Amino acid sequence: MRRLCLASAAVLLAGCAGLRPGPQRGGVTVDAEGAAPELPEAIAQAERQAVSELVDLFVSSSARAASGRLIEDKFLSAPRAYLRRFKVLARGGSGPGVRVRVRCLVRADRLARDLDEAGLVRPEGISGSPKLVISIKEGGPGSWSDVGYASDMLRRRLSARGFRALDLSDGLESRRRFSGSPAEALSAAKAAGAGVIFVAEASVQPAPDARLAGYQSYRARLAGRARETGSGRPLGEIEVEATAVDISSAAAAAKALENAGALAADRLAAAMDGRFRARTELDLSVLGLGGLARVRAFVEQLRGLPGVAGAAVSAWASGGVRFRVFVEDASPDEFTALLLRLPGQALNVRAVESDYNFIELEASGSGA
Repeated sequence: MRRLCLASAAVLLAGCAGLRPGPQRGGVTVDAEGAAPELPEAIAQAERQAVSELVDLFVSSSARAASGRLIEDKFLSAPRAYLRRFKVLARGGSGPGVRVRVRCLVRADRLARDLDEAGLVRPEGISGSPKLVISIKEGGPGSWSDVGYASDMLRRRLSARGFRALDLSDGLESRRRFSGSPAEALSAAKAAGAGVIFVAEASVQPAPDARLAGYQSYRARLAGRARETGSGRPLGEIEVEATAVDISSAAAAAKALENAGALAADRLAAAMDGRFRARTELDLSVLGLGGLARVRAFVEQLRGLPGVAGAAVSAWASGGVRFRVFVEDASPDEFTALLLRLPGQALNVRAVESDYNFIELEASGSGA
């Protein structure tokens, strides 16, 4: 095992000449130390420390504390997946008590992508198209078919408005049933990475009308609750009724359920708009920001600004650093004005493109 670890390290050591601390092409170079009874373990500890040093650039301290086990198990337990190369700067001792100091080129882009896919970068409620799971139990004439009429219409109506929805009442998929179960919806939402669940019941019954001789009239009712998957925060209670008329009883019942689904979709979209559209993701580029220490300090400053729900480094490119900044009720112009007043930062505006939520600034001076 020791020979295997050393052989893997040798592969990473190849071509390590020219490594220098800080952001550069191919990733970010950091120095780290490790100590263990044997050399392979000491190197592994130093590698883990190198990757850990960069996690805070993408995940806030509060999010890291809340997701410590996930970060440890998924990211820090196999740090070599995020290393492009490294070299040993110093080694002390032999046998028991080996200490090493290494310089590692970390694949920051891969680390950022994987942390984002794990749901650790974006705070809840960010503008965009939140994914949601729909679980509606339908009852009454015409309610049982391959796809629930109310839920299918609700899904299609939400999709037309830019929301991504998974319909658990789709009978064509054997794993999805017409249960309307909150536990089922929550489990499916977590598996699909959905941020919202909507659990409801829909029913339909005849609504006779003497004025409609020769036609069948039905009334459908749909009632349910929407909430955020992670926090459980309620988004609202939806209750609607709708009618439909047709020569066929089955067709009238199905249309009534569809009409109720359409009304529910409009109200659910309004509820999500009120919560999710209040936050916006801005693309912030800062040129000339300098080294890793200054980048780290700057991202912490961003997170401390009023109205900022989160901030993370997204990339290093063309002499600058790109940030993802998640703000509450602030336009790019308003947020730019806030940035120009940051203490200890001399920033100049190069571009603000409100239509693309893009800001480009240039920093004066050089950082560590």
